[in-house]
Parts: sequence; C-alpha cells; structure tokens
Amino acid sequence: MLAALAALCVSAATGTTAQPKLLSLVVGLNSSRDPGVAPLRYADDDAARYFELFEALGAEPKLLAVLDADTQRRHPRLAGLARPPTRAELERAVKELADEARRAAEGGQHVELLIAYAGHGNLTADREGYVNLLDSVLLRRDLFKVVIEPVPATYKHVIIDACNAYFVVAKRGAATQAQLEAVKAFLDKEALDGHPEVGVLVSGTKEVETHEWAALESGVFSHEIRSALLGAADADGDGFIRYAEIAAFVAAANDGLSDPRARVDVFAKPPAIDLSRPVLDLRRGNARYLEVPPQLKGRWRVEDSRGARYADFNASGESSVFLKLVGEGEYFAFFEDDREAKVRASRGGIAQLAMSSLKPRRSASRGAVEDDLRKGLFSIPYGAGFMRGFVSSNPSAGVVPPPSTPLAPFPDVGIERVEVAPPTMPVSRRLAWASLGLGVAFGAASAVSAVQARAGYDTFLARLAEQGTYSGNDVRAVENWRLSTNLTLVGAVVTAAVGVLLLFFTDGTPQ
Repeated sequence: MLAALAALCVSAATGTTAQPKLLSLVVGLNSSRDPGVAPLRYADDDAARYFELFEALGAEPKLLAVLDADTQRRHPRLAGLARPPTRAELERAVKELADEARRAAEGGQHVELLIAYAGHGNLTADREGYVNLLDSVLLRRDLFKVVIEPVPATYKHVIIDACNAYFVVAKRGAATQAQLEAVKAFLDKEALDGHPEVGVLVSGTKEVETHEWAALESGVFSHEIRSALLGAADADGDGFIRYAEIAAFVAAANDGLSDPRARVDVFAKPPAIDLSRPVLDLRRGNARYLEVPPQLKGRWRVEDSRGARYADFNASGESSVFLKLVGEGEYFAFFEDDREAKVRASRGGIAQLAMSSLKPRRSASRGAVEDDLRKGLFSIPYGAGFMRGFVSSNPSAGVVPPPSTPLAPFPDVGIERVEVAPPTMPVSRRLAWASLGLGVAFGAASAVSAVQARAGYDTFLARLAEQGTYSGNDVRAVENWRLSTNLTLVGAVVTAAVGVLLLFFTDGTPQ
C-alpha cells in the first residue's frame, strides 16, 4: 500500500505520462459449493473473454477457470493456459503477480492491477459475502488480505459478477438501504474505504441474483461491463473508460427493462485517491477500432468470427462510437436487428461504418424475462448527455473531467481509416444463382426450339399432303430443331441441378 502511494507521488512529481504496467487476474467458475445451487453455464465463457480483453491490452493475465467443452472449442488456446480455481492456485497466482509488480516498481514503472471474477456468490450466516472457488470459498476478508493487499500496485480495479457480489467488497451488510449506507461508513482495514487505491465494479447493491442470458452466452452484467470497457461507454471520446462512464452505461442499458427480474444494477466505486481514474485506456494494445458515426445512431450488436456476442450498445448520435476490436479476425455488426455489415480481418486501423456498409440481415433465432431482455436491454440511447446527467445525480460513482483537449487525440489521427465495404455474396453463391439463371435461359431456349420443331413438322406434313413430295432441307430443319430442343433441355436440367446443389451445400454468409 505505502509502496503504491509512494509510486503515485513520484509520478506526480516527475510528471511522467508513461503507460503503467498492467497486471491481471481472471477467475471463472460455473459450479457452486452451496447445496442445491444450480451451476452456471457461462461464467467460464466470461472468464475467457475477460482474459482476451486484458491480454490484448498487454496484461498477460493469470487465468483460473475450468472451461467446459464448448468454451474450449471456442477458445482452444486458453484450455492450455487455464489453471484450476483452487485456493492454492489463487495464492500462487497472486504471488506471481506480486513478484511481477515489485520487479516493475524496481524498474521505475507504475503498476495497475485488474481483477475479474465470474461465478457464484453468497452470504455466510453472519452476512459476510463470499465467492466460490473449486475447493473452498473466498470470503470478503480473504479478498482483501489474500488477493488485493499482497500486490503492490498503484491502482487496483476489481470486477465481480456474482450473486450478492456487493457484500464481497462491503463490510457485513444487510438488505435494507439504511444498513447498506451504514456499511459504507466503516473505515477499518477490511472496508473499501480503507483501500483508497482500489476501485470496484460489482453486480448489484442488494441481495439479487445476477443471471445469464443464452442469447449473450454470458452473464448479463459481465457482457455490459465488457461492452463498456471496449469503448461503448466512452461518452466524452477521450479513449479513457472511467467508473462513472461505466456506471452510466450500465444504467442506460437497463433503463428500458420493465421486468425487475431482468434488471442488472452496478455498484461502482472508483479509487478514492483519484475519482476520475480510468479503468482502461483504449490506446493500449493494437490500434484497431470500429467506428459508428453519429448518423448511424441506434442499437448495435457486434459479434466476432466465432459467433460470440462481442458488444452491445445504443449510440445516441452525439458523437462517434469507437469500439476496440481485439485481435485481427473478422467481426459482424448488426444495426437495429435488421441490417448487418461485415468487418474484414485487419492488423489495425479504423473500420468506418456507413449506411452503404449495411445490408438486410439474414434470418436469426422465449418466457417473460427473455422477451423483456430482447426488447428492453440497450433500448435507451447512451451518450455524453446521459452520462453527464447520471454523474450529476450519482456522484459516488466517480467523476469525469470537464471537456478539454486531451494530451493525445483519440483515436490517433495517424491511424488509417477504411470505410467498411457492403457485404458481397460469396463466389460459390454467385455461381449458384448464375447456374440457375442459365438453367432458366436453357429452358426458355428449349421451349422455343420445341415450338419451332413442331411448326416445321406441321409445315412438312402440309406440303407432303398437297404436293406429294418433300425437300431434304425441310427434314433437316425439323431434325435440327428437335436436336436443339433436346440439347437445351438437357442443359437446363444440368445447370439448374448444379445451381440447387451449390445453394444447398455452400454458406450464404456475406463476405
């Protein structure tokens, strides 16, 4: 703690603006040690996605998770990196992070720590919060003593997506608002206020169960937090994602929900020593972004090439939204759920969306809660106006600096901008439709030939009846028309069959 504060003071004195070394711990566990509690489906997926995000920012995360078969197929590399989320492995990972932090500090580098947990949580009989590990539970006091305190970082950011998550960071609480307020007043070493370098984002401020949604293949809270961190919450456009922006973004995402069971709340508390300290700097890592310009305001959903839901947001149109794209693969952007655009693989740059980039979307894939999520989640536009109003009425969620010219524009003006091209039909599908068109043309030609053959034959019979003779040219003409009829008919059948087979066996995904 003292080392962290000393490092902060040195930073202020020297005026250094170098990016700090980023360390990260990610824990995900579907199962619960509480009897009768059904396992989660997507806590391991959330852990994998947090890992990929933090890794893309240069954090080299420690991953403690048991990935199920589906998650391992989607994230095969992580299956070899993940360690079981046991107490021993947790303490080992924390020691490794502490060693890395000390080495960085000795080299004059500041350190920031990112911790993300996705899984089951609960309360003890005396209402102390805890989250589950594979072989034990992690009590609130353990979170601070075993995980947070040993790592000498200037700032520590904690994200917890679990039932009763608020009580994991607050001191023995209860369900009433008065008691919750009393909880925040404790100043002993185990309370949040005793750790001014720690900021937290946890799901809910009351005893409510966070839930998962199959359409997201994720916990709803975790998906909203990641969407915010990827840039959707950056209302002031400076490239820094702050606690106040994240809290406002989650509030906007849930404001359109009418079913209280579908709503997700966020308890956001920034580090007390810097209430405007960002959780992430979008300039870190690869400089690859998706730009949604103001004229394309409305609801957006982005998926990666694996079909995983990457981010959701509702752009207010006050300014462009720059979404950080992790990795170099393809992405698919869906606008208002009826149009889509394909973002091609790239090593970097800004992919600019335009109305011309969008084409009608292909067909897609219920209970009261799911209907409410589908209709209401992200239905309220989010932008600078909503964020400023939220911050003014929720000062405890953190502050956002007044608008000013940042030290470095975001995104960097030197980054190449390329407009996203409209999706094109795959070559195989174009060949299929061309083959079908050719089949229709052959069929029409065969019909014309058949009519001509019949007319020639009738003329031949009439002349033979009237004159008693016939010309060899008349016979050849009739035979030629018959041959043409047969050949074009065969051509029609073959080309139409090829077209049908190509349509059946090829992927119609726009390119």
